[in-house]
Amino acid sequence: MQIREDPKQGTYIEGLIESIIKNKKKFLTTIKRGAKSRYLKDKANKKSHAILQMFIEQRWVEKLPDSMKVNVLISYRLIIQIVF
Repeated sequence: MQIREDPKQGTYIEGLIESIIKNKKKFLTTIKRGAKSRYLKDKANKKSHAILQMFIEQRWVEKLPDSMKVNVLISYRLIIQIVF
């Protein structure tokens, strides 16, 4: 993997995949695909690193006496596994 810089996109890692996941099944499928790719690419030395970055967004509507309020809660998780 190569770290790149782009004036529009900023700093990024080439080859990473970004997915919008709306259910548990798609989440598990994406995790399995990442794990499979990780192990296939680094069979030679059996060492590979993993980065899982998640932005979790929850939305709900609140009924007020004379209007509606849309609430948004955003959470960020970063999980890194480095193998030595």
